[in-house]
Amino acid sequence: MLAPRERELSDVVKPLAISYARYYNTKYSRCGYLFQDRFKSEPVDDFNYAVTLFRYIHQNPVKAGIVEAVEEYPWSSWHDYLSDKGRVNTISETSFMLEQIGMDDLCRLVSESVDDDCSTLEKVAPPSDLEVTEMLLEECHGMPIERISSLPKQDRDKILISVLQKGAGIRQLSKLSAVGFSIIRRLKNVSNSPSRDTQGMSKDCITYEGDTVDELTADFQGAVDDYLKLCAEKGVEPRKPYSGVLNVRLTPEIHSSAAMAASKAGITINAFIRNAVAKALGMTL
Repeated sequence: MLAPRERELSDVVKPLAISYARYYNTKYSRCGYLFQDRFKSEPVDDFNYAVTLFRYIHQNPVKAGIVEAVEEYPWSSWHDYLSDKGRVNTISETSFMLEQIGMDDLCRLVSESVDDDCSTLEKVAPPSDLEVTEMLLEECHGMPIERISSLPKQDRDKILISVLQKGAGIRQLSKLSAVGFSIIRRLKNVSNSPSRDTQGMSKDCITYEGDTVDELTADFQGAVDDYLKLCAEKGVEPRKPYSGVLNVRLTPEIHSSAAMAASKAGITINAFIRNAVAKALGMTL
């Protein structure tokens, strides 16, 4: 799965396919088309579908009989999820899934076989703008659609989530309701995210986006509210942010020994204490 960037996927695949076809034809003294059809790409705008694809992609080597377990395939991006070091410096962007699902749940999902062939999954045609407008009118109970963006957050989100669950697209709903795209995308993720365990909650981070100051403020406030609500539903304490500045009280003997050991190692006493704490916790700096 690839996240959209500044360049279209076709702009990358086309020259790659042409170059490989040229190389292959030259090597084997042939001419003509090498690939029967153009490459296929499908948009993924539903989190549940994204999870199914995620599992399907990682389980492909197992289904092909190349390996017996997902983690045995050496060129799988699954290793980036299993390795703490891999999360920092890899080709794969792991944060999206890990922010949505705890690692224990993710391991379970990847190990359970996916019966669907994602290349042939039936896609339901998205509703038209007219159909989404009718959905909004129904949820508004006679109130003009133009007033949705000015409603209290709880009332606004209730309407938008209901219409999203009926199949409305994010950009489509943003256009028709005049509510920011980033706000509706967050609501889409919240409404589609599977339940998370306590370990998953500890990995959560709050993200927010917007094109204007007002959108940034509203999206941030909404993201915090959603996070606190989810913590309350799970019965866990919200994760507390730490500054990284800690006032440690030591005995004079420990202070002196630490200072000498740090000097011998050629580092500051702060670095020495930081390394000692990380080692005791089994962490790598």
